[in-house]
Amino acid sequence: VIAGSAPGAGKLKDPAFLVVVKGRFEAAQLRPLFQRGGPPEMYQGVEVWAPDKADPKAPRLAQFDSQTLVFGERRQLTAALDRQRAQAATGLPPRALELAAENDFWMILDTPPGLLAGGPPMASQMLAGVTRVESETSFANGLSTRIHLLTQSDGAAKTLATSVQSMIQLALMSQAKDHPEAAQALNKVLVSSDGATVRLSLSLDPVELEKSLAAAKRPAQPVRQTIRIEGLDQGPVEVPVSRAR
Repeated sequence: VIAGSAPGAGKLKDPAFLVVVKGRFEAAQLRPLFQRGGPPEMYQGVEVWAPDKADPKAPRLAQFDSQTLVFGERRQLTAALDRQRAQAATGLPPRALELAAENDFWMILDTPPGLLAGGPPMASQMLAGVTRVESETSFANGLSTRIHLLTQSDGAAKTLATSVQSMIQLALMSQAKDHPEAAQALNKVLVSSDGATVRLSLSLDPVELEKSLAAAKRPAQPVRQTIRIEGLDQGPVEVPVSRAR
């Protein structure tokens, strides 16, 4: 998946978005799903489908070729089709080719200013200076996943790295008792800053990955609520807390 925004995005209250999905797509199988909104619009020989043509801001979907789906607001989508046409001779950008060659899953996301406006305040503030997100995951030998957060400056990267490390420590404290496997995985996350880039990485060998997956499938254990009373002659006593009626 390659995701990003067109120039000028981020100036609106709800920033425009664009998603480009690479894979193998059969037009004959996809077309019945697209046709719910009526006949498509033709743009440079490409069918552009909309779920509701009465809404000019409704997201559109287009199949550029047998390996590319484009989804987004019409202005961003048609601009993407123009760029795809111009880039058809060279294929994916070099960075995308590099990630695709070495990973099972990868993503490049260009983040316009204000992308997280209206989201959780802490996340919005912490990620405000991030201009691009790259992620790559390989299952060749267990799990190897890396996330690269490109920021506006070296100082912004150091501040973000410190914030991410603090959030991981808080998560460790909350997970250590009830979810030890999750805590062990979190403890293996490495965070560093390199210039204006923050890098996160997690590596699990096949045994560690299997344990983490098995733990995720286990049902959560009910939490026993008690009040512990100390200082009694007979020693500490735990009294179950009854539900309020």
